[in-house]
Amino acid sequence: MIYDSGVGILYWKNKYNGHVIPIDVKLMKEGHCSEIGNNAYRALPNHLNAMRDLRSEINLNYSIDEVAARLGIAHLL
Repeated sequence: MIYDSGVGILYWKNKYNGHVIPIDVKLMKEGHCSEIGNNAYRALPNHLNAMRDLRSEINLNYSIDEVAARLGIAHLL
């Protein structure tokens, strides 16, 4: 199981016995712009640092136009 949105969900589940419904990572791949399911993902320096330059890293790996078209929401751009 992957805890998307950082560790906040995992912390809430463990610390406060929060109810969590696990989902398969395959359900996240379609619209998730990260290294999940992207074997060609190019990470910038400090990739594992929480303060990394995520905007530049996403722009390096994804085109917002292509992602929106794939999801059928290009008309919203």
